[in-house]
Amino acid sequence: MRPCLLNSFSLPKFNSFSTKIRTRKEILCQKTQVDDINRNIYDIKDKDEYEFKMKKGLNREIVEEISAKKNDPDWMKEIRLKALETYEKLELPTWGARFI
Repeated sequence: MRPCLLNSFSLPKFNSFSTKIRTRKEILCQKTQVDDINRNIYDIKDKDEYEFKMKKGLNREIVEEISAKKNDPDWMKEIRLKALETYEKLELPTWGARFI
């Protein structure tokens, strides 16, 4: 473990039962780097098993495929396609972060 760079903290205190109370320095110096943390319990990755996997993007073909998968009636499929047309007419916002 790397040495702690925090040097301006108080000495350990004791309560009435003579049990050591951990100082702020001890708590902060316990794990000084991300490398010091055992990540094995967090990095578990199970294989994703899909019943159905959709292609990336959003277009007429994908909307029709979604509608077929959900066994939508024709009127619902038409609502989905109309919503897609409305979405495609929208302009991209000019505010916010620029990722392009």
